[in-house]
Amino acid sequence: RFLEWLAARGARWPKLGVISEGTEHSVVATAPIQKGDVVLEVPGPALLTVATALRHPRVKCMTETAGRDANQGNLALAAFLAQNHVDDDDDDDWAPYVDLLRSKSVEGVPHRWDPSKLDHLLGRSTPLALEARDRRTAVFEDADALGVPRETFSHAEALVVSRAFVTGPGRFSRAMVPFADLLQTARHHERLVDFECTRAGTFRMIARRDAAVGDAVTDSYGAKPNSRYLLNYGFCFESNVDESGASLDDCAVRVDPLGDAGANEAIARRFWPLQPVEETGSRILQATVKAAGDDDLERLLSIYGVLTATTPAEI
Repeated sequence: RFLEWLAARGARWPKLGVISEGTEHSVVATAPIQKGDVVLEVPGPALLTVATALRHPRVKCMTETAGRDANQGNLALAAFLAQNHVDDDDDDDWAPYVDLLRSKSVEGVPHRWDPSKLDHLLGRSTPLALEARDRRTAVFEDADALGVPRETFSHAEALVVSRAFVTGPGRFSRAMVPFADLLQTARHHERLVDFECTRAGTFRMIARRDAAVGDAVTDSYGAKPNSRYLLNYGFCFESNVDESGASLDDCAVRVDPLGDAGANEAIARRFWPLQPVEETGSRILQATVKAAGDDDLERLLSIYGVLTATTPAEI
């Protein structure tokens, strides 16, 4: 039903086929693909854009009444998917696509985990765990403001964050792209396709290398550390390296200069004038250290040395 609906809206995927296993889908080549081939075209009217979402009367009313930050369009798109879930309107023009999305699991995203699971896997006070908890709180606040059940909105929001494409310049240029979001993801340098949007508003996926019949057709979220992949999209790569073999992973290091023995509070306040962090009652300095090199760690240690200095000579 979904593919028939999409074809009727003018989309084309002449060399691609969809493999379905339960609620999971992947896309493979059904004919030889050459570098530069346009393997998918989805015309503008078949894109679920922010403008389309806001034209729905209930979504427009919900977002205006709630007075929430539009979050680059994610809020409007999530509200659209959530209200369709609540209404269960089978006559809606987008029903075949929304029904497909409803079946998608987003349980790998940490902010949807049970709190005990989050504590067990990420710890109680790690930066990633704290960010996941903050996101969970923000999503629930948005759901309450919009008047949508929390679980329904949380699922919709995770779908949007993990599947929406940036289709042009501007704050509200995000869109859900039917069929494109069925592709599996690959490490950035190993992806098969890139995408673009034409001036006419058509979304296109273009092969960046040759592929044989049966090959997986993959795209990418970009070159990111596993912490971002997990937090936003709910997965990690076992070997998250770039084409040179260098690791893309990082580690958030947190230090509490005012809480450390011997810290020079006057200097620390001058260089890091943040409000106290609730969990410690003190100011927290957080720096991201990349696994591929030591430069970030050296900078962090230099800053920390200044903040904790007790004599001019140490500075």
